[in-house]
Amino acid sequence: MKDKKKTKAQLIDEVHKLRRRVAELEAQVSERKHADTARELLLAAEREQRALTQALHWAGAVLGSTLNYEKVLDHTMDQIGRVVVHKAACIMIVDGKTVGLFRWRGYDDVEGKLSVTFEVGDIPALRTVQESGWPLVVPYVAGHDEWSGLSNQPWINSSITVPVRTRNRLIGFLQVDSDIRGFYTQADAERLHTFANQVAIALENAQKYDRARQEIARRVKALKKERNFVSAVVNTVDALVVVLNLKGEIIQFNRACEQLTG
Repeated sequence: MKDKKKTKAQLIDEVHKLRRRVAELEAQVSERKHADTARELLLAAEREQRALTQALHWAGAVLGSTLNYEKVLDHTMDQIGRVVVHKAACIMIVDGKTVGLFRWRGYDDVEGKLSVTFEVGDIPALRTVQESGWPLVVPYVAGHDEWSGLSNQPWINSSITVPVRTRNRLIGFLQVDSDIRGFYTQADAERLHTFANQVAIALENAQKYDRARQEIARRVKALKKERNFVSAVVNTVDALVVVLNLKGEIIQFNRACEQLTG
């Protein structure tokens, strides 16, 4: 009787040991699965970061390839899709309290219009971005207090607006929109913000180049006007006027000298 009870106790003990072993093995398998999942997520994040770096590098190279203001705007619209997926996108340029829609793609009833301008203060989303200096991501447009997008665009369900600004001033805004609810996240906003910083540098360089070119043209025009005035004065006086260079060579003389010497 004792042997039977002892055997039964041993069997129960062995069953408990087997159950513990199975539990340990299941825990090990679970840990491996978690480790594999974590490794896959890490690799995916590294691939995404690598792709983003390449996209930003390429976009920066394209934006920096020209100092033409209009071409920078066109390149911005061409490259924005490399950074953030969207159904529609636009770039707005600030002029005082007014903002103008300078480039856009994908919006209904806007294509073909030459210009669209409105007050920054009339658009809560733009006002928020202007005052904060940070991106505004709206995963769900419906019911969002600060959301106010382009008119007659009922299909927009998710949106990001980021500032295009240099260290000293706000140049404008970049906006991307999706028709999928909850499509955009803060990570998308940060990607677009990084791209917008590149756009700001390219636009500022183009503006500086344009101002320098205009200043050079103004000075050349002024010099020509001054030269023509001096020539007119020199040619109308009766005195002989001869202009020499540093080598003593005649480079200019007036009409009186020409008439005297033939």
